[in-house]
Amino acid sequence: MAKTGKSSVASWLSTGTFLLIGLGLLGGAVFSFVTTSRFIGEAVSADGMVVGLEERWDSDDNDYTYYPQVEFQTEDHRTIAFTSDTGSRPAAFDVGEPVRVLFDPVRPEAARIDSFFQLWLLPLVLGGMGTVFSAFGLLATLSAIRESLRRDGAFAAVGPETATKPADPPAERPPPGPATRHESVIERSHRD
Repeated sequence: MAKTGKSSVASWLSTGTFLLIGLGLLGGAVFSFVTTSRFIGEAVSADGMVVGLEERWDSDDNDYTYYPQVEFQTEDHRTIAFTSDTGSRPAAFDVGEPVRVLFDPVRPEAARIDSFFQLWLLPLVLGGMGTVFSAFGLLATLSAIRESLRRDGAFAAVGPETATKPADPPAERPPPGPATRHESVIERSHRD
């Protein structure tokens, strides 16, 4: 019995962990979506140019990921350079390629390349992973609840010996006999 209790606690912890991680990732996706939407709404656009590709070693894949380095000019003719936070392999941009840039007019160094991949990759990845983790955690939690209730006897297992039999049809009533006629007072007085 103690063994069942320990395995039940471990099961609840693992399913709860998946559910919490999933909800955390979904929360991060919503936050990233709102932040990106707000940035796009307040940003100013400019023409930029990819001036280089920063190589970053990815030890998980044993390969390089390439992050575009971009320069653009603000309305007051200041040249701003930035490196994108979103990289790819192979490189998504070529050196010398013109790109559209969105930047915060108050902090122009907070700039991003105006492309779907560059703007929306993080919310999509977090949302996708959050959905998978949350769905798995939710299904596992519901399954654990059902198993716990079954173990505690809340649900009776339905098997051939416990299945209910169909109700017997109601017994047939005999057809009604000849109707007995009640004599009225007037009829009785005529008979007498």
